[in-house]
Amino acid sequence: MTVEATSAGAILFRDTRGEREYLLLK
Repeated sequence: MTVEATSAGAILFRDTRGEREYLLLK
């Protein structure tokens, strides 16, 4: 597991969670 993969996974997870919360607030 490389640092690039870890950071990319964290960003993807954060984006998907952010979109879900955005839709709920909307």
